[in-house]
Amino acid sequence: MKHIIALSVLLATSVVNNHVYASSFGVKNTEEGIAAVDNSARSVEAFNALKTVGNVKVNFTQSATYSVDIVEAEGQNGAVKCDVVNGILTISDNGKPSESATVNVCGPTLMKLEIEDNSSFSTKKLCCNALEIECSDNANTTIEGLGCHTLKVDMEGNSMLNLDSVRCDRAEMDKEGNSSLTATMQAETADIEEAGNGMSTIKILCNTLNAENSGLAKMNIECSVTDINIENTGNGNVNASVSCNKVNAENSGNGNVNLDGSTKKFKSSNKAKINAKSLKIYNN
Repeated sequence: MKHIIALSVLLATSVVNNHVYASSFGVKNTEEGIAAVDNSARSVEAFNALKTVGNVKVNFTQSATYSVDIVEAEGQNGAVKCDVVNGILTISDNGKPSESATVNVCGPTLMKLEIEDNSSFSTKKLCCNALEIECSDNANTTIEGLGCHTLKVDMEGNSMLNLDSVRCDRAEMDKEGNSSLTATMQAETADIEEAGNGMSTIKILCNTLNAENSGLAKMNIECSVTDINIENTGNGNVNASVSCNKVNAENSGNGNVNLDGSTKKFKSSNKAKINAKSLKIYNN
């Protein structure tokens, strides 16, 4: 009888090839077998925001349906918890940071991402109206093929964000700490503020680009724009390779502003502190 009951419990957990399908619950392996697993298929409550806590790896796929697929390594004794509250799907390692898991998530859209601690997030071909991204601690986030009207980014700590093939109307990016941003994008307007000791490497096509650098940060920009406004206020460096109509550059700090490329107009109130020897100024 004990063997029959054990077999029934095992079948009810819906575990196939180490894939655990979950909704709003935690799952874990115990000495007696797999416990605390809900067999309510793969569906979860509707969400439009996602938050990670601890040491988890999340892959997001845009889909018409909501689902979560928790993949734990064989013999792993960790636990992953998934909860949907007020439209926010929170995925955590449930206090087991040394035993991370991969979580595959599907949903129609995302409006906000909060990637924290040592977790990672990745997605491809995401389309949405507006997206807000918050990265902190040692989090690592990768987004490829993003299309949206507005994009807002806040980074701090040692977090890393990789944005590839992004198209948006307006982008606002604020960075602090030792965070690292790499982006290839198109936008109507883009505002980028870099502080702390971090680094930004940005390749962008847009109408207006506003770049502000402070602290010890390093900003590398390759751009084709109508107008670019650069302000360097700390000990950091701005390296900009431009193709544009007008460059407005100010350097009130002890850092460097290095310009190359070509422009029709170059304006600065302190040109002596701007290295523009490689910048070609031409008139039609």
